[in-house]
Amino acid sequence: MSREMAHGAAAVERLWDACQIPDYRKDRAGSARRTGHHFVGFLMQQGRIPDAWFAAQIDQADRTDGDIDTLSSRIAHIRTWTFVANRPDWLADPEHWQGIARDIENKLSDALHERLTERFVDRRTSVLMRRLREKHDVEYGNRPRPAK
Repeated sequence: MSREMAHGAAAVERLWDACQIPDYRKDRAGSARRTGHHFVGFLMQQGRIPDAWFAAQIDQADRTDGDIDTLSSRIAHIRTWTFVANRPDWLADPEHWQGIARDIENKLSDALHERLTERFVDRRTSVLMRRLREKHDVEYGNRPRPAK
């Protein structure tokens, strides 16, 4: 962002507000910086974020495939945009975008819960099976179990 955009109290206040967006992704470098640059540019030059650009940002998170880390990253991504959507003056129709962001976050949270449950159940099942094999080995040695 250039210094020319931050002249005057209103511009500095808007810039300060934009800098308050939480970094849920913990990625101030790279994509978050590029996104922030575009975002601040829209706010400072146009006063609002264009719907098409905002929709493209939200669409990046609207997928429930992937592993636990991928889903966690998407949740962090959508939470950033949920924060933005909750600003009453940054989007033309913030309530619309709040609903969309909330729905995506709910889908992602459900998918993450499913993956975590799968991992937990798979791990518990593996531990249980190993313990049963160990118990069998202790009781019967390496001999096969007696037929029932």
